[in-house]
Amino acid sequence: MQTKKEKPNQTRRNLKDDLTKHIYDISCLLTRSPALDEVLNEIVGHVITGLKYDRAIIMLLNDEETKLECKCIRGFTPYGEKRAWEKPLIIGLHDCYETKVVKSGQPLFIPDIESDPNITEIDRIIAKHQDRRPFLHVPLKVNDKVLGAGIPTVIPSRADTHKTIITDIALGVLIS
Repeated sequence: MQTKKEKPNQTRRNLKDDLTKHIYDISCLLTRSPALDEVLNEIVGHVITGLKYDRAIIMLLNDEETKLECKCIRGFTPYGEKRAWEKPLIIGLHDCYETKVVKSGQPLFIPDIESDPNITEIDRIIAKHQDRRPFLHVPLKVNDKVLGAGIPTVIPSRADTHKTIITDIALGVLIS
């Protein structure tokens, strides 16, 4: 029987092994020079099925780098998906988690949006329409240039495990 300390360690080991497999799978995909949509769908699929997140969205900067636009989304309600596709975030205007991650280039884990002292009014609006739960924002980078953000979400009962795992394995490696 595993102790409480051994179980998270085993979970971390399993996810590290899974992460390695998913990085390999995505690397193999990239050698074929696929379309961007195919790559984004593959990444989101690996985040959800392989890393056990419940839903995920990828938002990329537009060509002018003034807006974050939804490019791939899975696991949200139809209403949440519609809003994500129709409502880009304006970098210079919207003070929210997504734009902060793009500006800083650093991942951001929010275990409980309700008690987060840094929540902004825009974050509250997004949370209302997207049924926000514990989530992780990961900057998407190529050669240290931030291109956007990936946001996987977990159910609250698994949030602490995922925070520990993310701290240990730096999910950004998967998509940077």
